[in-house]
Amino acid sequence: KINKLIKQISKYDKTLELNDWAKYLFIKRIGDEIYKDTNKSNIFTWYVLSKMAYDIKVGYNKEGIYLLSTIKHKLFQVSFFNLSKKRYYVLNTSHGMKRINQLRIYKGNYPTSINSLSFEINKPIKFNKDVQSKKLSFEFQGKQYNINAKYSKNLVDFYKSFPQSDYKIYFDSKNSIQISSSLLKELNDQLKNKTQIEAVNFLLRFTQKSFAYKTDQDQFSYEKVMFPEETIFYPYSDCEDRSIMFSTLVRNLLDLNVVGIKFPDHLATAVEFTSKIKGDNFKYKGRTYTISDPTYINANAGMTMPKYKHTSFDIID
Repeated sequence: KINKLIKQISKYDKTLELNDWAKYLFIKRIGDEIYKDTNKSNIFTWYVLSKMAYDIKVGYNKEGIYLLSTIKHKLFQVSFFNLSKKRYYVLNTSHGMKRINQLRIYKGNYPTSINSLSFEINKPIKFNKDVQSKKLSFEFQGKQYNINAKYSKNLVDFYKSFPQSDYKIYFDSKNSIQISSSLLKELNDQLKNKTQIEAVNFLLRFTQKSFAYKTDQDQFSYEKVMFPEETIFYPYSDCEDRSIMFSTLVRNLLDLNVVGIKFPDHLATAVEFTSKIKGDNFKYKGRTYTISDPTYINANAGMTMPKYKHTSFDIID
């Protein structure tokens, strides 16, 4: 019976192009519907994921049963335990929950359960219902532009379940069908006949001026890095969200390399142009990158916020 169930789950997995996290939530939802009991549902989810070769463990305390898994990358603001030199994150936690400091954990391993869960999005997740649209307006070189961006509210709701992950998860995520067919298409139409530097500055101005600014603490009361669909949906965004949005646009529309620039309290981006550009730039892996800050209002490529002019930074490749 379990093999038949896994075959059915795999069919939906393939149809919807689910990533590992979506697959976990899908299986958990099946357990919730069958058992109407959180603890039993967690045991069911552990069993199914173990059979699907994921490295999952069960832990419990007086509050209930929890699932733990190795993850391919770092998570933040999530409880974890180190077992056999591996880090196991607690899966069934949510924003605002108190940290779980103690659990009794079954340390045995299911022989074939060796795969770590991942939050990577390597294919467009096909949550294509409840598609909504938002008009994004900005000015560039004295002309007003209006861009209609579509997004799936179902996908936005799914992203609410994400704990904060490595920045690379957001920078490298595959675009949704809605982003590709609306935002990217409309912006691409506006980039025709523009030089490379004009196109980058155009995308900078779009990202700088189409979204109202507010910190995560003020908007959500916790740290939240957003995917482009979320930046479109929510009323506010911050430097991290705009850097991810800008990187997505430049890579997809201009086919240029982009890296993240992590200052102590700020995130920006830098673009590798095909010709030399005036302004602030640096060498990385033998390539020249020019600072392009999507939060520095009205700044063009090559301009660094004055307060960060002489500040060291880390690279997000």
